[in-house]
Amino acid sequence: MLAIVIMNAAAGPDNNQSGNDDVKRVEAAMTKAGVEAIMRAVPPKELKQAAEQAVRERPNAIVAAGGDGTINTVAGALLGTDVPLGVLPLGTYNHFAKDAGLPLDLDSAAAVIAGRAVRNVDVGLVNDRIFLNNSSIGMYPSIVKRRDQIREQLGKSKFTAMCIATMAVLRRHPLLDIRLHTSDQSILRRTPFLFVGNNPYNMDLFKIGQRSSLNEGKLSVYLTHRSGRFRLLWLAVRGLFGCLNQARDFESVLLDECLIETHRRQLSVAIDGEVTAMTPPLHYRIVPGGLKLIVVSR
Repeated sequence: MLAIVIMNAAAGPDNNQSGNDDVKRVEAAMTKAGVEAIMRAVPPKELKQAAEQAVRERPNAIVAAGGDGTINTVAGALLGTDVPLGVLPLGTYNHFAKDAGLPLDLDSAAAVIAGRAVRNVDVGLVNDRIFLNNSSIGMYPSIVKRRDQIREQLGKSKFTAMCIATMAVLRRHPLLDIRLHTSDQSILRRTPFLFVGNNPYNMDLFKIGQRSSLNEGKLSVYLTHRSGRFRLLWLAVRGLFGCLNQARDFESVLLDECLIETHRRQLSVAIDGEVTAMTPPLHYRIVPGGLKLIVVSR
């Protein structure tokens, strides 16, 4: 089996590991599993180009080695092709690997790739960008941007920076006026955030739950009922202790696609943990079975 491994040279929990060491570890794991691996460790800005080039070479599989952002970029190049995606989780949270039931240790993940069992999974789209996990607007993108600033300026860990950023954004309690259009209704809301998941999630506000399926063919859209500063702070505290009630604290809907309108000229949009600027309206839709994923054989 020949696989091209696209690796984020900056991946790893808090980027503490040497990029060269990671390349050697990945290559050794793939060799141990019996996979002939062509290693390509590139900076984050070159991941898309590297993945597109790999598709043109038609290997047996293209493997994303990194976190959710790396996997998202590589998957974008594979969308709609018959080249399967392998995953070597090297990120901090590895949400997609967990939801797909993939092992998180390197040797076991490489063995799964060697097994070559493939399953079609759904992909979400917002305008022209894919998301494997989720996308959101409002508070969460603001928190992520603030978190990254804190890490860069103060050198805090990702978790510590996230906590500080959450409290800072909650103090400002920004609200969005949005209109959500579906095939049969139009919903007007003032809300601190809107969350769109690729398949249904268990929602705990800042602690996003896992999904039980990646191929139900539905987007899950969540908005919170709470909007005042005190209510949001109380909601966040309850979320940290796992005391949220999904039906009471959120309104949610499952759908194939929707259009989000707002009066703002530009929005910060979180896509699989990365934040980008987009011009509304935002068109969200699901692509059922759009990606071939190498999974644990049953």
